[in-house]
Amino acid sequence: MEILNFLDKLDYLMARDKLNKHTLSQRSGVPYTTIVGFYERSYENTKLSTIQKLADFFGVSLDYLMRDQHTNPYDAPNSLSADEVRLLDQYRGLSSAGKEYILQTISMAGQVYGQKNEE
Repeated sequence: MEILNFLDKLDYLMARDKLNKHTLSQRSGVPYTTIVGFYERSYENTKLSTIQKLADFFGVSLDYLMRDQHTNPYDAPNSLSADEVRLLDQYRGLSSAGKEYILQTISMAGQVYGQKNEE
């Protein structure tokens, strides 16, 4: 198995979520010029806060994203899709009553539509 670096993992995560550099920039809050700079120059002196934004956006750890290692990108720990990250961010912004409403709604949807593992 090959050694995957930051750019390999970023490419995989962008492909997984069907994102290009421009869309990644818009959705993650990382400037487009910074993302392009990873590929054209280097990512080695990138601010930790920038890498953290990307890790949070993709739902992976900093360690996963930055450590060059023999790994399969499909084994990303706690890998969330962009939609899942967006939903989680919106959920976190709700009041306690809003969160309770969402949990009840998900429970009802599970009863009506079944759980994914029951398909």
